[in-house]
Amino acid sequence: MAKRSLLSCPVVRDAVLVLGQLVREARVARRWTRDGRTGEKEQRARYVTSPDVLAVLRRHGPTRADPSPELFARIAFAKAISNSDDHARNHAAFWDGHHRSLIPAYDLAPGNRSGETASQALGYGRSGERRVPAAALLPTAPVCGLDLREGRAVVERILGAVLDGFDDAVEQARVPERDRSRLPGHLVLNPGVPHDLTGVVTGWTGGVGPASRTTRRADPRQGARSASAEGRVQE
Repeated sequence: MAKRSLLSCPVVRDAVLVLGQLVREARVARRWTRDGRTGEKEQRARYVTSPDVLAVLRRHGPTRADPSPELFARIAFAKAISNSDDHARNHAAFWDGHHRSLIPAYDLAPGNRSGETASQALGYGRSGERRVPAAALLPTAPVCGLDLREGRAVVERILGAVLDGFDDAVEQARVPERDRSRLPGHLVLNPGVPHDLTGVVTGWTGGVGPASRTTRRADPRQGARSASAEGRVQE
């Protein structure tokens, strides 16, 4: 009777279903790791890309909502905060017994970098593109079910949100003052991120706070090269 009444609780029942699903998937995963065609062994994990993550999410059961646009936004955010160590294990799904859905993003940490040139650990295109500039992400928008206009809108929304939310974020996280001055324009919204992105891009002139913000326009001499790069799309 106690067991029956306990399982009658929706929360407990869902937890049991999730646990059972995880156990089943763990058993399947052990089989996959013996077959390089269907699973990724530890030494090959570095070659997993965002399209691979999407393929796994779509292959194993229906999703409550298409995870593609959300994953695209997460890639843009990782670029914006120099989260260059993003990898496949940072993307997981929750199973409610019927559908899968991406769990909230986690392990979002700016990585140390020098200069404006960097690359992402997790490739985001069919060919494993890893370059940090946001303009390099736009041609891969169709991979995530977005056209170029929609992809650009997502990128600009993410860059704007990072700029507008920076002060509140560091205040809430109680980031020491000495560290706050090192983040803007270096780890957060490094100039290499909006590089070659045509049009208006948000950024910092230096320092912290509203007075240090500015609206930057791309160098007109980069326009032709940028438009060409943004025009080459991947399906």
